[in-house]
Amino acid sequence: MSELAARARLYQVTVRPDGDGGYLGKVPAFPGVIAGGDTPEEALMCAYDGIAAMLEVMLRYGDPVPEPEVAAAVR
Repeated sequence: MSELAARARLYQVTVRPDGDGGYLGKVPAFPGVIAGGDTPEEALMCAYDGIAAMLEVMLRYGDPVPEPEVAAAVR
């Protein structure tokens, strides 16, 4: 696991049913990261991938990175 992938798992992700039989993962610290999946676990893993991508871009361009809230929630 890369450093960014490990760091992504420190951020809170909220996973909820999407109403169409799938699930959506949202990341309060990164409002632009919304990930979908067929299962809660898939949505969570896709959200982590989105967080890692955001971190990579933010770090590359020197943008401020939000502090993680160490938690993951599945509802």
